[in-house]
Amino acid sequence: MRATELWGAGLLVLALAGCTAKPDPVIIRPPVTPVPVPAVAFDCGQTEVRFRPPPTDLVAGAGFDRVRSFTRQVEVEGVEFTGAAGEIKIGVVCGVKTAEHFVTLVLRARLTAYDGRPALRWRTEPGQRHFMWLARPGTAVYISAASGLSDLIAPLAQGVSVGRATPPPPQP
Repeated sequence: MRATELWGAGLLVLALAGCTAKPDPVIIRPPVTPVPVPAVAFDCGQTEVRFRPPPTDLVAGAGFDRVRSFTRQVEVEGVEFTGAAGEIKIGVVCGVKTAEHFVTLVLRARLTAYDGRPALRWRTEPGQRHFMWLARPGTAVYISAASGLSDLIAPLAQGVSVGRATPPPPQP
């Protein structure tokens, strides 16, 4: 073996001796426990409307008190949820006493029925879909979704419960 080969071999041995394989770091992650999302509830006079929580990848945002599609001013209360695919709005429309009053709230809406009650479906730009039904005299349920989330309208509607509003506790 020549001196240059010995020199190269010696460097290789020294280089390899200095290299130590580092083990992969151990990452300990706490168990993922889903945070329960509370149901969303709104009151219209004596009627309470409860929605099942929307999917967890949607984040609750601002409330709203108006639906631009309506032909006249009515009392509206709702909240919007946003996610990567767009937004969903859920809420109630108060003061709509009769089916005749209800069906004239939105021009160019398609009249249909939901659970045996009058319902309206309509679309607005850009691809927003709206669904609303008269749950009780004086209370309509409203759901709106961006086109990417429109498949959530039916499950949200099926998760709605309508009952008597709980009166506030008496003041001492």
